[in-house]
Amino acid sequence: MLQGCLKRNPWPGRVNMWYKPFRGTVRGRFHGSQYHILSKIGSGGSGSVFLARCGDRAVALKISKDMIGLIREYRYLKEFSPDGFAPEPYEIDDVVKDGDMKHYISIEYIKGNTLRQILKKGPLTLKNALDIGIKLGGILEKIHRKGLIYCDLKPENVIVCSDGSVKLVDLAGIMREGASIREFTKNYDRGAWNMGPRIADRNYNMFSLACIIIEMLEPQKFKKAAHISGLLSVVRSKYPPGFFNLINSALKGSIEFDVFYRNLISHSAQIKDKNPSPSADTILNIMLVCSVLFFIFTILLAAG
Repeated sequence: MLQGCLKRNPWPGRVNMWYKPFRGTVRGRFHGSQYHILSKIGSGGSGSVFLARCGDRAVALKISKDMIGLIREYRYLKEFSPDGFAPEPYEIDDVVKDGDMKHYISIEYIKGNTLRQILKKGPLTLKNALDIGIKLGGILEKIHRKGLIYCDLKPENVIVCSDGSVKLVDLAGIMREGASIREFTKNYDRGAWNMGPRIADRNYNMFSLACIIIEMLEPQKFKKAAHISGLLSVVRSKYPPGFFNLINSALKGSIEFDVFYRNLISHSAQIKDKNPSPSADTILNIMLVCSVLFFIFTILLAAG
């Protein structure tokens, strides 16, 4: 817990901007922790997230009126952060500002770029898209083992760190397997594409993951697609038939999530980098050949 961890503002004069309904500082009602808000990171249906400081620690501060939702998310963060794919939660508390009661959780601030920020710069190669897709698949598989489904998989909730690791944020979207999904993002929701019920199951995650893989490859075409055939045409025209068949099966739900995940790994292993780094053996062989040629060349010069 970060309890009472900040006694004064270490950046006087810097934090004076308004972020409704908070200005400058947020103090926990029960724990007394004091957070200086630096910037707004994002917002969604369940609340707003701010970058803040508590002492010498940078944190993500999620503020919401949905106390039950925050408690549930805090519990899932505690459960999954030891697995390495979710940020560590620090504390949960209330804050009263101008007579208005809200609730917050302070969370480990993950440095990196959201997948959405990355895609704004352009499409990824098939190798890189599959690499991220496989890492997401591994995360989802860990969640599935607990009988849970992550129902709000989208680029905004995926952070790619500088070391290549992938993290999930906003675990408020986790639901028990078999539950009805009430909050979703249309582009990654199979119900919105008329491809299945809005029920939390593993194939719901498979559909969302397949959509994200397509978007990583063709962000502009994905954005313009209006129906499922449009999504499939994006893949059919440019990528190997085996990969198209896999994405087609995932979108239509004709395979299971586990099969889809294993096949992603298989397809990735078959793709060779355009500029592969030479192995140590290759470098050694090249050096050996050069040495032999130099030796022969030296003998020929001496003989001449």
